[in-house]
Amino acid sequence: MSGMILDGLQFFFEDARGRRVLLADAGDFTANESRALLHYIDDEYVWVMRDNIKNITEYIEREKESGASLHAALAVLVVRALWGKQRPRRILWMGTFGRTVISVAKMAPIFHEQNRLYCVASDFPDVTEENIVPIRANCRDIPLPEDKFDIVVVDAADVAPDRMVQIALSLRVGGVLIVWSPAGTEVPFKIPQANVFFDDEGNAIAHMKISKEITAILRERTQKRQLSRQKRLVTYILDEVGEALASMLISGDDERLEDTITKASLAEENILPIYEELVSEDVKYLANRFKESLIEFRLHKSEETRACVLEDYLALRREMKDQDDF
Repeated sequence: MSGMILDGLQFFFEDARGRRVLLADAGDFTANESRALLHYIDDEYVWVMRDNIKNITEYIEREKESGASLHAALAVLVVRALWGKQRPRRILWMGTFGRTVISVAKMAPIFHEQNRLYCVASDFPDVTEENIVPIRANCRDIPLPEDKFDIVVVDAADVAPDRMVQIALSLRVGGVLIVWSPAGTEVPFKIPQANVFFDDEGNAIAHMKISKEITAILRERTQKRQLSRQKRLVTYILDEVGEALASMLISGDDERLEDTITKASLAEENILPIYEELVSEDVKYLANRFKESLIEFRLHKSEETRACVLEDYLALRREMKDQDDF
């Protein structure tokens, strides 16, 4: 049976597959290797890290809600990522506001009084912890900056899988990404360095540290995806143009001509952002020439301008196919 295990000063999570995952070693604190403050403002209260971690896990599990033990493990992973850091940490939390967020928010100032937790969710209670910065937004489309956060926690049920690379890139090098995947939700972040463990109900946590190498891989993957998406869009637009081009030129239908010019302009606009990534240096020029030849045909409908439109369209498609594998 999966669940949290306290063995001496060490916190483990035993997952549904019988593996024991070491989450935190509170022994670091007895030697003050964490460099954390070992007392609160109240001089009479000596802070013992082991008991504080135990308290937050019990607080989360008190509700006995689905995945409570795994949520407790998640909180310990966040706390573990906070200790031993001298500068303020920025935590990004994307998902439902609940007990785990409150627990982490209470622990964060112990390590540095300026630690902040930015929580993106659709709803919040009227009063929250002082160091929580509530952001009322949709997790699926909120824009994220690169290289700004130290810890990012994501609920995979609230975030589209195709956003995970962008979310990971919002972490600084050395930052920690933790993905909570409820039962029935595919673990969206498949990188060999990620450590994944499960509870008995099928909920899962994937966590990993973002290295320079991983950041480089993610940036390259993002660029390739962006280039691929842009190429598909340009090809789709010009395929639509090509299907109607011959009959439109023969009929001289002004309405269809205006629509074709608009689509040619859109194709050109989508080529410009990826121009530097293309093999061919002529695609941008040929896209512009095709659009201009359509405009010239609109102004002067003649056999010569009609022939130029077809010639320029075919030249653009040949260049795209031969040089850039569109």
